[in-house]
Amino acid sequence: MNTMEILKNTVTRLSRNYYFERVNENYRREILQEVEKSHDIKLFKERAESLLENGFLILDEYFKAELPAMKKDFESILKEPCEVGGEYNSVLLPRKYLSKSEVFSRIGFDMYCLYLIRYYWGRKITLAQTHGLRIDPATKEDAATKVENSASIWHDDGNGKQVKMFVLLTDVTENDQGTEIIPKTNKLYHNKRMQSNGGFSTLLTDEEAAKLGKAIQVCAKAGSAVIFDTNTIHRASRKENGKTRDAWIYYYTSGRYLFNLDYHPNVRQSLTAFQRQVGRIS
Repeated sequence: MNTMEILKNTVTRLSRNYYFERVNENYRREILQEVEKSHDIKLFKERAESLLENGFLILDEYFKAELPAMKKDFESILKEPCEVGGEYNSVLLPRKYLSKSEVFSRIGFDMYCLYLIRYYWGRKITLAQTHGLRIDPATKEDAATKVENSASIWHDDGNGKQVKMFVLLTDVTENDQGTEIIPKTNKLYHNKRMQSNGGFSTLLTDEEAAKLGKAIQVCAKAGSAVIFDTNTIHRASRKENGKTRDAWIYYYTSGRYLFNLDYHPNVRQSLTAFQRQVGRIS
């Protein structure tokens, strides 16, 4: 084996380790012991195994009680200067407004969701980023066009192991703006492709994605939490006539891609030492 082959194999091995990140089984056992003290351990294991197997999990109407407060704060933030989202006909509610919302600040530290994400990971996690997102119906022209790097093209996020939690503020059916996922692709290693500008792409063609399995659209009621590994192949599913989708999104990593976050003062004061570690609060 020549030097270039050795280098290539080494880079591939390191990339795979970075992509999946090594699991600590002892840490998982400790989490199960914690969960058993206050939750239905059988149901938790079923959910955790489903997340491990498929790369995503839906907690139906888990945050239903918080919906009125979430919708109120979401609409209030929309009145502030926001940004154009990464997808056409969308509005991004920046993380800087997190400190204005007690409910969105608190949900990011929900212990049951953190148990699931930590178990999936098998290691400590941090809340790396968060923001709101409104996706309006696509125009006919938009629906027929997939621009380069569009979220409507099959992809993984290319950030190594990262878990997102979407908290839906609106019902999402197959006819609405949503997300399509190819289950079980969280277990596959997806090579990044070098682009002409020197960067890397994680985009897949429809033909390439079809070979990986049957896609499903994530459908759930308002108040549901959708947890998924962003290594799972997915894309935005845009509809001309479907309803607008509102969601608040949380990103969890093991300490990478960190953005400065500030939380509502009432939440900061009430967090446990563990939650403060997750939120990177000194």
